[in-house]
Amino acid sequence: MGRQCFSMKQALGLTDKQDARLRELRQTHFQEAVAMRQELFRLQGDLAKASVERKPDEQNISELSGMIGRQHEKLALLQSRHLRAVASILDRKQVETLLRMKESRGMRGMPHGGRWQ
Repeated sequence: MGRQCFSMKQALGLTDKQDARLRELRQTHFQEAVAMRQELFRLQGDLAKASVERKPDEQNISELSGMIGRQHEKLALLQSRHLRAVASILDRKQVETLLRMKESRGMRGMPHGGRWQ
């Protein structure tokens, strides 16, 4: 059997108003997350370069590692704020369905990469 066409609107039983509000939230969240991820990738690249130097600077490596950890923390907090905003638009049943979907497949494992359709 082929994969069914999937949309968050269908999966959660969203109203048109909910769907529109969630699309706006997702766009804002994506824009904020892009800059944070770019910084994370830059730091990871710096760490890789520092790690393969002929005489690695352990202090620099430690500082870069800490910065990477803090960047991960910022991304996790951004995700938490986004989920709180999403939950404020959904009813309890929709929130529970969303959490089950995230648990069972992860948002990236959904058709269309978890994007709103």
